[in-house]
Amino acid sequence: EKLEPELVAAGWESAKDPNSGKAYYFRRSTDERSWSKPNLPKKSSEDEEKRLLLEGWKSTQDPSSGKVYYYHTSGKTSWENPLS
Repeated sequence: EKLEPELVAAGWESAKDPNSGKAYYFRRSTDERSWSKPNLPKKSSEDEEKRLLLEGWKSTQDPSSGKVYYYHTSGKTSWENPLS
């Protein structure tokens, strides 16, 4: 079975068991083995957004409105993502 690029990048491989013919999964670096396809933790969109913000900018949620806003280490704030 063809693995997703993320699983391959994480070191997972697949092979077919010669006795049962079933696919199994293994990771040489950790000696992990599994009959089930491994799951990688999903990156949250919030993590992705933080990674994509310009240097010095951070995002947080306004407690009164629930809206996300952005602030810079210089003291600037914005309701709009500085990347847009």
